[in-house]
Amino acid sequence: MNKKVLLFLFALLIQFKSIFALTLNYNLSSITPNFPESNSNSTVLLCLNNELYPIKLYSVYLTLNTSDSCIKLDKNEFYFDSIDKSACFLVNLNIENCSVGRYWISIDERYFVNGSIQSGSDYFLFSVYKAPSVVLNYNVSDNYIGKDAKLDIYINNFGSKIKDLTIYTNYSSCDISPKELYVGDLDRDIKISFVVKIPTYVLGSCSIPIILSYKDSMGNLYTLPKLISFPVYSLTGGLTLGFDDTTIKPGEYRNISIYLSNEGSLAFYNVLIKINSIQGLIFNKQKIYIDKILPKETKKLILQVYSDINLAGSYSIPLNISYTDEYGNRYTDTFFLNLRINEEPNISASAWISGSTLYVSVYNFGNIDAGGVYIKLNCEGCILDREDSFLGDIEANNYLTDSFKILARYNNSLVRIEIFYKDILGNFYMKSFIKNLGFSEINTQQSVYKSNSRMNILYIALLAIILVIMVVYYKRRKG
Repeated sequence: MNKKVLLFLFALLIQFKSIFALTLNYNLSSITPNFPESNSNSTVLLCLNNELYPIKLYSVYLTLNTSDSCIKLDKNEFYFDSIDKSACFLVNLNIENCSVGRYWISIDERYFVNGSIQSGSDYFLFSVYKAPSVVLNYNVSDNYIGKDAKLDIYINNFGSKIKDLTIYTNYSSCDISPKELYVGDLDRDIKISFVVKIPTYVLGSCSIPIILSYKDSMGNLYTLPKLISFPVYSLTGGLTLGFDDTTIKPGEYRNISIYLSNEGSLAFYNVLIKINSIQGLIFNKQKIYIDKILPKETKKLILQVYSDINLAGSYSIPLNISYTDEYGNRYTDTFFLNLRINEEPNISASAWISGSTLYVSVYNFGNIDAGGVYIKLNCEGCILDREDSFLGDIEANNYLTDSFKILARYNNSLVRIEIFYKDILGNFYMKSFIKNLGFSEINTQQSVYKSNSRMNILYIALLAIILVIMVVYYKRRKG
């Protein structure tokens, strides 16, 4: 009889635990993209976990509602006949013209467990942001050969606020100053002025590559390249030589376009151009002769050059020109053909984990050294002791490695490696790589647990009563 009482009390305890225990929790397994943008579509993967497993839940009915009317759901009701251990489902969000901020989706549920109906509610949070929309325009004035032109750049931001705006310029036949300018944060519009020195050998036009680098409110990095081109004009008459902006790879043959223009009002005759070679650069012609060039006429000449495999850097090749006008007056001048022997360093990266340390290697597989190499890391699924490192110079066909301490790691970790570097001429480059670091042994989840305070109080009281009965029973039996 005593054993039957104990078995009854134990069964009663199990029954109450089944009724009053926590039964469901939710995991926000993923949201794509990680930070949805206003006026876009996103997909959310939600998973329900049954904490009473192996006890089944039946007739599970879910109702979803959004915190703001700017977020629409393709489906707001979900039904499961039964749930063993867990069940997952997708929710498609249509995010209309939402303001930047945090939003949530509430979940009301009803289900049966052990013949008793249960209900509860949960919610999950997510952030919505608005990407920047940057447009670059420009205006040039005083663009004459041998003069300082004024370049005004107008940057218009029609999107959200941008941060760490920096303007870079690469090599150009027209010298621009400054070559690098940090602007900072930008809400709307800004005008920035530069000085452009136009050399005497430039003919026809100047082309200047501009690169805007900036971040959005979430820290995502953007680059906006823009090639600025504008005509240049001569203030005096005579013959001028112009050249295409030319870069030659080591060991390469390249055709160079030379433009001979008569900016004056007279015809010129017996034009002779002499090319002065230097060691390592071989031209297919040493002299070019033209019998006549008319006023306002431009002649295009093709000159082939070969660069030795061991050359690298900038070279100025003097070209001597002589000619006469229709009255017999003789003119001489010297122009410089600027050649760059260069190529972009062939940069790659790898990342791996050993213990609690993340190692990142940057490789230069090219023939040109990479200078000022700087890396920045953005790890999704892990926390590092630092997020950037200056590696310095990496020689051709060489590599450098740095290590980062892992403070925490969650789920399947992805690390984005952004590499900033320059070639030997100072041209700025940026590459990014994404490396999958695999799964961690520690798996954290974003969960929301439900509780019923009255049920917990009843459960605790029931345990206390059972303990008192057991103590009295054993005391009597012992007595």
